[in-house]
Amino acid sequence: MAHLSLFTADVDSGTLEDARDLRRDTLPDLPPQFFIPRLADKPQNPIMDTLRLMRSHEQPRHAETATLRIPLELQLLSEDVATFAQEKQAHTRLEDVWRLAASERHGRKNHVLSWDALRTSHDASVAPSPFLSEQTTEVFASARYYVRPPLQDPNVQLVYTRVPELFGSLLLTVSGTSSHLHIWDPVIQKFVLRNLQGKESGQLVIVGKDEVVSASLLQRFLTIGNLMRRLELLADHSDTKRSTPVLHAFTHSLSSVLAYLRQSVESIPSHFDAASGQCARLAALCAQYEDMEHVLKALAGLCGREERISPPDYPPIPSTPTSLLSMIYSHLSDHLESCSPRIVAAVLAFVLTATSRSYFQSLCASVRLGLDGSERLSGGLLEHENPDAQQEGAQEELEFPDFIRTDTAEVISRARRSLVLLRAADPEHPLLTNSSMHQEIAWIWTEEEVRNSADGFASGPLSYRKKEHDRSAQLVQPQPTSETDVLSAFKVFDLPPGEPAPETRSDAPTSLISSSSTTSPLRIFIASFPPTLPSSTPTLAHLTTHIFQPLITHASALSGALVARLLSPDTHLHLYTHLVLLRGYLLLTAHAFKARLQDALFSDAEEINAPVVGSRTYAAREARESARERKRTRTESGRSKSRPPKDKENAGRPGRRAVGLSPSLTVGDRWPPGGTDLNFHLRTVIVDSLEDGRVERIGSAEDDKEDSRARAQSKILAEAEWRLGFAIRDLPAGTGREKWLDPLSIEALDFLYMHYQPPHPLDTVITPAVLSKYHRMFAFNLRLMRVENVVRTLFRITRKASSPLFPTLTPANKLLLHFRFVAHGFVMVLSSYVYDVAIGSNMDAFLARLSSPPSPPQQDPHRLHPRDGDGDGKAGPALFADVFGLAEHHSRVLDDVLSSCLLRSGQKAVGDILRQCMELVLELGVLAGNLKDGHVEEYEAAPVLEALWSRFRAKMSTFVKVLKALVEKEADSSGLVLSDIPLHMMQGHRRVSGTTANLHQLLLRLNMSDWWTKREAAPSTT
Repeated sequence: MAHLSLFTADVDSGTLEDARDLRRDTLPDLPPQFFIPRLADKPQNPIMDTLRLMRSHEQPRHAETATLRIPLELQLLSEDVATFAQEKQAHTRLEDVWRLAASERHGRKNHVLSWDALRTSHDASVAPSPFLSEQTTEVFASARYYVRPPLQDPNVQLVYTRVPELFGSLLLTVSGTSSHLHIWDPVIQKFVLRNLQGKESGQLVIVGKDEVVSASLLQRFLTIGNLMRRLELLADHSDTKRSTPVLHAFTHSLSSVLAYLRQSVESIPSHFDAASGQCARLAALCAQYEDMEHVLKALAGLCGREERISPPDYPPIPSTPTSLLSMIYSHLSDHLESCSPRIVAAVLAFVLTATSRSYFQSLCASVRLGLDGSERLSGGLLEHENPDAQQEGAQEELEFPDFIRTDTAEVISRARRSLVLLRAADPEHPLLTNSSMHQEIAWIWTEEEVRNSADGFASGPLSYRKKEHDRSAQLVQPQPTSETDVLSAFKVFDLPPGEPAPETRSDAPTSLISSSSTTSPLRIFIASFPPTLPSSTPTLAHLTTHIFQPLITHASALSGALVARLLSPDTHLHLYTHLVLLRGYLLLTAHAFKARLQDALFSDAEEINAPVVGSRTYAAREARESARERKRTRTESGRSKSRPPKDKENAGRPGRRAVGLSPSLTVGDRWPPGGTDLNFHLRTVIVDSLEDGRVERIGSAEDDKEDSRARAQSKILAEAEWRLGFAIRDLPAGTGREKWLDPLSIEALDFLYMHYQPPHPLDTVITPAVLSKYHRMFAFNLRLMRVENVVRTLFRITRKASSPLFPTLTPANKLLLHFRFVAHGFVMVLSSYVYDVAIGSNMDAFLARLSSPPSPPQQDPHRLHPRDGDGDGKAGPALFADVFGLAEHHSRVLDDVLSSCLLRSGQKAVGDILRQCMELVLELGVLAGNLKDGHVEEYEAAPVLEALWSRFRAKMSTFVKVLKALVEKEADSSGLVLSDIPLHMMQGHRRVSGTTANLHQLLLRLNMSDWWTKREAAPSTT
């Protein structure tokens, strides 16, 4: 705002800085308008002073002369030509005007005179004002043009327009349509000025405004038009080849928002008489489009169509539903956190709600949530579904949007796989056959909807869909119209562009195709959208967790139903019974099976030719076949490749005994043994063992209460005859010197393993990876059983004091007996530890947990898979949220068994030392057998025996030291002193794992009185 007294610079001043310096030099100081005289140093006379003061007020006072000069350009604007000519000759009168203006404190009258006041259109009713900015736009623009002349760019075309002409153009521009001022450029996808006359760019200037003010007023309208047109092109040219229901819903919601914005443009009044003053009307119109600009900017930022981005740099719209929903959700979350206007949040929430509806329906359908009565199930499947396709689809991992938490996604994924397994386990389960009402999974935004959803009062999907369908039918269904109403609808095309349709009666249609069915849901949504999120869900993450709670509950129930089915003793899928079979047969804890396997594969006989009771028939048959083979001349083509030719010189001599193994396995000096007779005999071992178990179960079962359970148990045992079986492991032959090809090696039986074929869907719990852990334990137990037979054979060979193996070497005989005693103690300690502690403490606790009654359900729905040690250890199978958590726990139990036996890959160094100790015991048995059979003399065996004892003592000492260091390492990490904790307290200590406690027991059993940690462990001579 500038006062007239400011313009006192000379006309011929060169620059604006010179004018400022000139004004600063010529402006005089303003003296104070009052004066207080100093009191004289004499007595005062108030009466006389008052009289003199009264006289001074009666005399007129003239202000000081101010030598102020007005610029010539303002003289032309403020004075009449004739008056100015007279004043030019005599400046006294002009200076009196300025003195009068300076003396008056407030200007009472506008003294600016110009040629513009002579025009007929001049508004004389305007209140006079001394400020230029309050004059007409022409007067103010002319003064501003002289004071600050604009910079002229030869490449920019300036187009001047007046406000009335601008109104019609702006109304077309905001709707995305070209006008007489702007035209759409499809290359840069922006509105540009017309008639640039060959120049590179143009700028629209409002008459009475400068370029900056004009650009500021027009920017909002151009932004709305550009973004409106860009978003329309995006919605119209969507890729139909990669279109998905989610992408189609997103395009439809975007089109609905654009249609709503167009209707909002049409509803904004644009009459020129709506406000006083053209500039005021333009400012008012600009303010009315503020919300629309915010909405379009938010949508453009969502779709990557901002004005600053050129068309070649447009980011593509995500093609996958999860990435598209994640993009919308994150965009809405950002606007909610930045407190954007309510209408922006409402529009983005509408887009998210409409886009995610189909995805939520498919997500619920994947776990069978929200089936209505029309969707009947046949065997757990819909009538149009393919079971194979469903099973294959369940194996594929779903991708989830970012707003679905990781634990929620895990629950849904496991529920989808549990659904397929539940169909196989129990096709008639109520969750698969009954049609129940559930809350629909959809976005809710109001406090009432959240409260109703939490209370369970929300309508089910069936009634919800029916209400929505009826509502949509009412909106879409055309009302019966007469022929006159139809013809009147065409009158809208007779109106000029941008002019709204005239007011019609409420029952008459305004268009042939009403857009109310497209925008009415959006209008209702925006009207009901709250300014803030509900108080119970203050953030978008809390709201997401709340709306997915019914889905999590249903998915947890689905997974829990499968767990309950597998743990039910009334079905042939009873997991407990199958694990008892695995423990008894693959872990060799069943006495009947282990005894028969002992007779079939092992022997502790003193004589090499003594037949084993359990394998007498098989050994005799093999002996007869071997005799016939020795007498028969075979051709080269008929010779067995697995049996090397025999030495004719040693044909009549007995072969070297494989200590600990059954003689029937080594008939014919071939290894590994083969043939149908061995397979049949091992099959007989399984069948006979199962028959004994079946008789015991039938004898212990009751008549009435256990009928269903007994039938289920009988079916499991009947199927176990073909589910259990022995197989030959495919081991590499290599050079032919591998240890498993030598019957005298500790790895001689590694080629044999026992497999189990679990029924479906138990193969989810008893997986091939879990079975491989059982196979490793089975191979270790076979080694342990052979070493047990070796020490028993040693006892039989050396039990007669009358016929020692070293009749002439008494020290060697004493060392042999001492070695036998120490080896026997080592093997017995290891065997009892493996079966009682390593297997018993882990498998028995796991089976007891499966057989315990179910515990109350968890309070926290997100605490899905508790680790070992949670709670007090008395919880039942309800802690297993799904069958996959049960499978993981089963695998961890076997890992603990392997760790307790030092068979894990991380324990390879300690496990190798233990294997070497067992192998030295086997070598001792082989040495004793060779002495017994006369294959070696006692003077040759004595140094070998001493070397074996030295190696065994060194290995055992090393093993005990390494084992002690391994246990103390974890004890120290838990802040415990191992030596101060008794054994019984060690087992129950919560800060030490079960594996460490088990290894501590093994350490105490082996080194109870520091036997192996002493510096010298010389053999006893007594």
